Amino acid sequence: MARPREFDEGAVLDVALDQFWTTGYAGTSMDAIATATGLGKGSLYGAFGGKRQLYLRIFEAYCARIADAVAEGLAGPDDGAYARLCAHIRVAAAGIAADTAHRGCLLAKGAAELSEHDPDVTARSRRTLGHLVTILGDDIRAAPRSGTATSTGRPTPTGSPPSSWPSCEASRPSARPGWRPTGWKASPRPRSVSCPGLEASPRRGCDVRPRGH
Repeated sequence: MARPREFDEGAVLDVALDQFWTTGYAGTSMDAIATATGLGKGSLYGAFGGKRQLYLRIFEAYCARIADAVAEGLAGPDDGAYARLCAHIRVAAAGIAADTAHRGCLLAKGAAELSEHDPDVTARSRRTLGHLVTILGDDIRAAPRSGTATSTGRPTPTGSPPSSWPSCEASRPSARPGWRPTGWKASPRPRSVSCPGLEASPRRGCDVRPRGH
């Protein structure tokens, strides 16, 4: 009978995400992830497979989160399309400026590093970027229909970005306040996300410590 896992899978994925995002696919080893999480390599392989399987799972979730966040931020009636587009651009620009650690976007980094060698990364990158183009195109086409932008693309004075637009400095999923995974060391570098519209929410109940401790 298989033993139940004695760690929180979501928290391990968060730590692995941080490793891949910081050092890239080639620069990240399963040894490094084991050290960061405090888990044995056997536990990591048993739960997630090899390094490639773990990376693909993280990359897939990251791409889905970006697409969902942008779709949510640009969704709405035609008369607010221009304001939403302006806010989206400002969020993207501010996020890039806030990324002083120069970690960039995991989607862009993954595509640049692996697209020539990994067909799964290539396919997921293309799907995500195609989806983002469609979302942005729909919003751009909606603005002239509402009269908030002219047919030449120049905006009229009406409309302003919604005050409830999410913070431009979105953090990656983080563990429960007050603890860190075994072997985890705080990094002085900010963990801002420069991907446009990505508002990551904290994962609940993340704990990679053995249960009962």
